[in-house]
Amino acid sequence: MFDDTSPWLRPDGQVMYFSSNRSGSYEIWRATWNGTDFGAPSLVSELSTVGFSRFPILTPDELVVYWAGGSGIMVASRATTADPFSNLTAVPELAGMNSSPDYISPDLCTIYGAARPADSTYIVRATRSP
Repeated sequence: MFDDTSPWLRPDGQVMYFSSNRSGSYEIWRATWNGTDFGAPSLVSELSTVGFSRFPILTPDELVVYWAGGSGIMVASRATTADPFSNLTAVPELAGMNSSPDYISPDLCTIYGAARPADSTYIVRATRSP
């Protein structure tokens, strides 16, 4: 039995990214709507990081993704949706925080998330200049 969590749905409802441990550890998967349900998911292998990959959030065009990985909050990008994600890097503004990304502003300059230190949860925000 596996655990599918943290779905992100593209605004048009046609594509979903989510976390799952179906391969043995938490990784990010992608599934496409087939008219009646989401089809079989495929692993987004380039987003696998040491330890785990969870809580994916993407820009509506699917060109930038943030997620919680083994090195903290990670970001990756690609030129087109046909390309694999690349330039995987940790977000320095959130380095060392036990946090999950939850929202990216349309200008990509603000990210909100939930930090979960021992027995509490609070909202965190990181910003950058355009």
